[in-house]
Amino acid sequence: MIAVVGLSDKPGRASFNVASYLKEQAYRIIPVNPAKDEIYGEKSYPGLSAISEPVDDGSLPVERAQEIAGQLKAPLINCVKINYQYEI
Repeated sequence: MIAVVGLSDKPGRASFNVASYLKEQAYRIIPVNPAKDEIYGEKSYPGLSAISEPVDDGSLPVERAQEIAGQLKAPLINCVKINYQYEI
């Protein structure tokens, strides 16, 4: 499972494109977007700290990485990737 912070449901956004690709590769996406209840048929969480199940990977926008990193709960998230061309 991969948590995508700031996942948008709008085609053309970087987060949407990243998540679309990952879904095509058969990964389960965990949306993290406080403005949405559900994206890609998955419950959307308001923040990383709200996810109670283990996550294999996380994807963050670079401009908010430091703020968001404070929400990480080890050992629930094993790895984080920071995306430089992310749009929220």
